[in-house]
Amino acid sequence: MERMYQNDEFVCVELNGLRIERVITCMSDERDNVIVLYLKVEALGWFDFFIDAGIAVMEKIKEIEEDDSYIYLDKSQELEAIGVRIKGIYCQSVESSCRLAIALENNTNLILQSKDMSDYESDVELLLLDLG
Repeated sequence: MERMYQNDEFVCVELNGLRIERVITCMSDERDNVIVLYLKVEALGWFDFFIDAGIAVMEKIKEIEEDDSYIYLDKSQELEAIGVRIKGIYCQSVESSCRLAIALENNTNLILQSKDMSDYESDVELLLLDLG
């Protein structure tokens, strides 16, 4: 595991132009709370993204290490992300938390953010924002 970013504001250009192969969410089982967002990117493999205590973290990982206490959902087809190129990844501070956006070439953004931006311990949600 290689931590690439850990902050409430950053811009990642390392994945720009690469295609997404899979999108998986790790969810808590008792509520709709995204614990970790996993992206498999062509040529580079797996990356994970999560928000904790108001900051976003991005790591390069070898593989997903599943934990039986969580639910893992393949969202690749639902989000229509397979084969779509990444335009950019950026994180911005919002109130007591942050918003992580993965901008895609099909004019959509995958958004990972706290459900309540004023509470840095809030549950996290994954949204698909269509800019088209």
